[in-house]
Amino acid sequence: MITGIITFVLNEEHLPLWKLNGLKQLSGLFKSMTIWRNISKEKQCNLEYMLNVLSMKNMNGDLCQLIIEGLDSELACMVLTEYISQKFNLVATTHLKKKNIISEIANAGMVLPETNFRLIFRTEPAAVLPKEILLYRALESLNQQDGQRIELFNALQVREHISSTYLGDFIALPHIIHAAVPEPVLIIQRVGKPASWEKPEQQVALIITVLLPAKPERPLLQATTRFTRWLLNSFNRQVLTETTDDFTCEFIIRYVMAFYRRFSLYVLVNIFIPPDNHDFASSRRCSFILNQAK
Repeated sequence: MITGIITFVLNEEHLPLWKLNGLKQLSGLFKSMTIWRNISKEKQCNLEYMLNVLSMKNMNGDLCQLIIEGLDSELACMVLTEYISQKFNLVATTHLKKKNIISEIANAGMVLPETNFRLIFRTEPAAVLPKEILLYRALESLNQQDGQRIELFNALQVREHISSTYLGDFIALPHIIHAAVPEPVLIIQRVGKPASWEKPEQQVALIITVLLPAKPERPLLQATTRFTRWLLNSFNRQVLTETTDDFTCEFIIRYVMAFYRRFSLYVLVNIFIPPDNHDFASSRRCSFILNQAK
């Protein structure tokens, strides 16, 4: 089935009915089915059922997606993307190859607090590879000497022997805190063919390796905890497995690290910054607000 995905952030305190009705009317011009997904609320439903969409209590700053499935999904995606870009804060869409960088999105008003994590994306070959090779390939992304890489590999193996890091829905989350880790890193591997993790029924297509240095600071632990807790929900794991481009995946991960189970940035800004001063020119003030919300 041909699928298009539009990712965007809501920019008003509540989702206006006229905006939602406009989306429904446009999607009704096509045979494809359109799903409204609110990642922040961990809910989704068919766009045709407007009352169900409204019952999600969509709020300013919520991260959302439109999932379009059908033979004419590409055309529908183009039309709906144009509407979304005019009415909401567009993050990315599958029908456009060009992607903005995170800093450009921040200039558009969607501010994500800075995190110390470096994100590395890898696509493994189509051949089925054992877990040990996949783990070592992830570490090859780091600029380290062989001795340090082997040390980290052994630490990951020890962690796997304690208990499997397979989460479900084709996702595994190997993770360690180790002195040989130079900086906080998330290594996201997309596997060409699902591989067995601990047991044959534990098939993985997405491996997220979390590496933290020894004695990590509190903000780093908070961001990591938000992300790992978010991944415990099957709905959220499905969001990541369906996100096939690196840019959107990075935006979702950084968004979750900043805001999962917290007030959204837009709510905080509406409380602390006058409505006529929403150009986010004072980044220090925004940072202070976010720090106070922790």
